Amino acid sequence: MPFPWISSQIPADYAATFRDKALAMYRDEVRQRAELLLHLGYSAEEAIARCRDNLRWDFDLSGPCPIENEVEHLVQAVYRRQHKA
Repeated sequence: MPFPWISSQIPADYAATFRDKALAMYRDEVRQRAELLLHLGYSAEEAIARCRDNLRWDFDLSGPCPIENEVEHLVQAVYRRQHKA
């Protein structure tokens, strides 16, 4: 008798949401990392470089990161929002 998680059947409509959920998770991680770097006193340029480098390291073995071109925009949005407050 096989273990149920080895041969689980994931509904196709649910599996279709995996990519969008993963992309949202990557964007949230970049925003959270940018907020942390902001509070630690890093400049926006340093935060962009660190977030981009972190994503490149995360995707080193699996190919290019699908949101790497969004990092600058995501980090700048965090820094702009903080300066307005």
